Amino acid sequence: MKRLLSAIALSLLVASCTKSLVVRGPNTQVSPLDQQATASSAMSEPQALEYGDSEAASNTGSLLGNEHVGERILPTGIVEIGDPAAPLVVLLFTHHSCNYCRTFTDERLPSLLRDFVDHGKVRVQIAQLNISKYPQSLTQAKSLVCAAAQGKGIAMHKELFNQQFWDDKALTALAKKVGLKDKVFMDCLKAPGTASAVQLQQSLAQSLGVSLVPTYFIDGQKYVGLPQYPDLRGRIEEALSKK
Repeated sequence: MKRLLSAIALSLLVASCTKSLVVRGPNTQVSPLDQQATASSAMSEPQALEYGDSEAASNTGSLLGNEHVGERILPTGIVEIGDPAAPLVVLLFTHHSCNYCRTFTDERLPSLLRDFVDHGKVRVQIAQLNISKYPQSLTQAKSLVCAAAQGKGIAMHKELFNQQFWDDKALTALAKKVGLKDKVFMDCLKAPGTASAVQLQQSLAQSLGVSLVPTYFIDGQKYVGLPQYPDLRGRIEEALSKK
């Protein structure tokens, strides 16, 4: 019941965060609505906002099926995977109609989780960059936010690459396939706060100069394109060595 009420309250919670939002990301503090508030709060480590009960937020699993990797949702609707105290952040901007992004999720992300996230060294943040030529972009981004509100963001992130239809019937079926309460999910898709969270992601992308996918940041250093995993691993290891 607590999880259900929390999911329904998503729009109110997101709206309440946006006045003084600090995005926990790659050495970047962004508040599109209040730059002064961002600057004043950048001195302290911001805390991730978790929707739903603590058990759901800390034990939602991973793409590897590893129950030790936690998942939470940030105020922007960005999904974060891993120990919230992990010293290094990898922020990924993706799009669920992008083949290179699918490859990143299917082939790079599981290795990243196994080698770094499972060991508490890295936390991964996932956001969608909306692309105007794909009319389903907004629905995809909102679907990720609404699934994360029910503790299923990672599962939805993977499944969205396979989704071909975006009418209400197809989205209800998608919710059931991912294991969501379908009515809560559909109500969340229509909630104003969900659209606000997605817009905050787009503002973050714009502020970071993201225009292509996949684009990822390793503790603030920007990389564009699909990396070979040895290169990705080497960049992360180098960044960790400086911590």
